[in-house]
Amino acid sequence: MQVRVWTGVGKTGFVYPELRESEEEGGFPSLKKKDTFGICLSGGGFRATTLALGWVRVLHKHGILSQARYLSSNSGASWFNTAFSYQQKYTPETFLGDYIEPTGLTHTVVTTQGKAEGSYAKAIVDASFMSDLIYNLVEDLGNMDFWRKKDVTTVRAWSECVGKGFLEPFELDETDSAYCLFGREQLTQQVSHAKVVSTACREPGMPFPIIAGCIAAKGDHRQFHCFEFTPLYSGCPAAIEDSPGRK
Repeated sequence: MQVRVWTGVGKTGFVYPELRESEEEGGFPSLKKKDTFGICLSGGGFRATTLALGWVRVLHKHGILSQARYLSSNSGASWFNTAFSYQQKYTPETFLGDYIEPTGLTHTVVTTQGKAEGSYAKAIVDASFMSDLIYNLVEDLGNMDFWRKKDVTTVRAWSECVGKGFLEPFELDETDSAYCLFGREQLTQQVSHAKVVSTACREPGMPFPIIAGCIAAKGDHRQFHCFEFTPLYSGCPAAIEDSPGRK
């Protein structure tokens, strides 16, 4: 297995775009003011996305989230991270919901939180993931397009379920979308011609999202690569032209 590691700041002088001096190069002032401190959320489907909500909820309550430069996630936690970082429909407080001490997590309290409009907890409760997945798979079979050759835009069955369950409640389910840092919507619209442009880091306390997921390697489904998606760059690994050895 070949392990790929980013070349760090200092040894070669490489600086990530979001930390550069000029806005033309990607620099974002509110991130540069923060220390190099990131929060990492692990993967694991429904369990991961639920735990991510709880972890970020308590970090927000204690003012730690606003100090973080990065919020990195994988797989199930990325469902949460995408919705949290890019949704513009609700305040972070409404999205995260009230923090509850572990001793207060009764069935009644959890059920009540799962009904709160605009909360990610409600999205978790309402997601009919397995039934949607089966429906999408059957629909694909009915179309007789097993390799999706006719379909170059719409994502596959699994991703459609994720989108419906965890992004649609926050108006992030539009396929023709582009993503950028707050304040750069007009330029992003001009470049991408996307139907919808969603932004991250809308408030100084919002960290820069690094959203990752594992995808099967072409030709050998026993191997997986980590796909990284941010408001400035994406790839497997993310391609930044002036990063040494990363074309």
